[in-house]
Amino acid sequence: MQPFELKELIKLINTKDVQKCKDYINHYFFCSGVDIFFYDAIGGEFCLYKLCEARKKIPKDIPKVSWRDDDDRKHTWDASKYLGSVDHQAKLYRPTCHLGKPLVFEAPKLVQGETMIVNYINSVKQSPLDREMQIPQEAQEKASRGLQYILGFIKDIICGGYAQQDEYILNWLSCTAAGVKVQTHLLMEGDGGEGKSLLCELMREILGARYYSTSNVEEVCQYTSNFEGRSLIVLEEMPVSSNSSKRGFTDALKSLTTESVFACRRMHNQAYQQSNTFNIIVNSNHSAEELTQTNKRRAVAFDISRKRVGDVEYYNRLHKYICDKDVQLAFYLFLMSRFDGMPKDWTGNEVPMSIKRREKLTRSLPPSIKFLIEHYVLPKRDIDNLPRKQLREEFKTFFKGHYDQAQFGRDMAKCGVTKGTKLEGGVRCQTYRAEWQTIDSTLKDLGIISNFDEEYEEHEETEVQRYKRFLDERDRRIQELEQEIAKLKQQKKRVAKPKPLPEPEMELEVAEIDSSVEESYDPEDFDEVLPDPEPKPKSKPKKIQVQIKGKPAKAFTSPEERCLGRSQQWLERHDTDIVLKCDVADLFD
Repeated sequence: MQPFELKELIKLINTKDVQKCKDYINHYFFCSGVDIFFYDAIGGEFCLYKLCEARKKIPKDIPKVSWRDDDDRKHTWDASKYLGSVDHQAKLYRPTCHLGKPLVFEAPKLVQGETMIVNYINSVKQSPLDREMQIPQEAQEKASRGLQYILGFIKDIICGGYAQQDEYILNWLSCTAAGVKVQTHLLMEGDGGEGKSLLCELMREILGARYYSTSNVEEVCQYTSNFEGRSLIVLEEMPVSSNSSKRGFTDALKSLTTESVFACRRMHNQAYQQSNTFNIIVNSNHSAEELTQTNKRRAVAFDISRKRVGDVEYYNRLHKYICDKDVQLAFYLFLMSRFDGMPKDWTGNEVPMSIKRREKLTRSLPPSIKFLIEHYVLPKRDIDNLPRKQLREEFKTFFKGHYDQAQFGRDMAKCGVTKGTKLEGGVRCQTYRAEWQTIDSTLKDLGIISNFDEEYEEHEETEVQRYKRFLDERDRRIQELEQEIAKLKQQKKRVAKPKPLPEPEMELEVAEIDSSVEESYDPEDFDEVLPDPEPKPKSKPKKIQVQIKGKPAKAFTSPEERCLGRSQQWLERHDTDIVLKCDVADLFD
């Protein structure tokens, strides 16, 4: 769709076709009561303007259309006033986000028992991938290998090796890719270098414009217009400074997670109701969200593993797969196929338990429950008809601040501690009694952890596990190298072998040997330096010439050339005049 241009509108005005001018304006301006939505084709979004602001997009000095009717009466049509006319405002539109619907559509709606036809403008963003796309045949093996690598990263690193967490996050991501709202958000907290952002980067490549990332608290609490029409919102390192700000952020996050509509508002504009189509991931290296007993149902915390921190080769290879277009398509098709096979009643409300989740819940417990866990449950001590005053005195030594006595009594009853009486020194006093097993089972029923070591163990790698992982990585790498070598061999077979070069003709010229030389020599003697013969009376000096074609006399490098050099030494010692002109290869062939 082309963006709105005044030049195009002026061309239509010059044709004096008023209906075409109206249709062109109606193509970009949509009346919604007292306000007007303008479609920005470049940004692919609808912007809400007041009527006075929207009319500024069509200036007052734009040419007017004039004509006369059959009664010779003059009529004038002004495009700058059309947005405020009855003709334009007679058709009202409501904003919505519906994946798979066109930009503007009509749909029936039941209003007070009557069916009405409602006009909608669709603000949903478009995805770069489609389930009808196919991976090229030559790239399927690479895409399959990359998909398995990414799935292994999600299970072993993001989920810490826990199958229940892995099953949940894959279902959650499948719903996100399909544009289905899930009423939970993912809480990914951990130290840096674990790969949390790599998963978000993969989802960004898959979703395109339906993905949005921010670290601005105001966008969550007030100006939410950038969330409109998205499928995934990633909140990166939200800077919350005070407890009041953190509480406001938590409340806003809960509303955006659970509600089917949200207040979509741009700065300096009025808010309007819009469909909530996005899921949320909170990604942070610190504690971005606190879980309490009253605010724990919508956050899903994961036990992110640190066993790959510092493994540069592993993460470089993972990043290479994430940036590969064929691997991205393979992961998207995997999510869509998984979504088709999921139970239709899956809502994500059955949140898996994790160590991170239990730690957060325990940290937010009231002091009275922490007191029971540390003083009675962990040491396995019973509250054996203990006077209430004595138990409260023990609690004061544990918690130095002020704590309401009535609240302390309610907490005791909540944890399964019962009230009673007993005679002590002839005086009847009120007491507390409970077995530690009763308190422990009650806390577990409430979802409160009492002892981490009993139910969960940290997934710290032992030497055996580390060595086994090394062997698995080595075998996988060897298999990949063997496949690459096989491909190279196949390519080499297709290349034609070069024809052998013709052998050079031997050219040997031997000068006439001096008759004064009577000794004969054997080539086997060349392997060692021969002793000097007995000196003879010298006559005139003899000349020795050794010429090797295309080779300097001092560049003897091959065994044949070294042998020829030793022959030259022998000839010099024997006072012989010999001229050799030949190729070395021909001489020793």
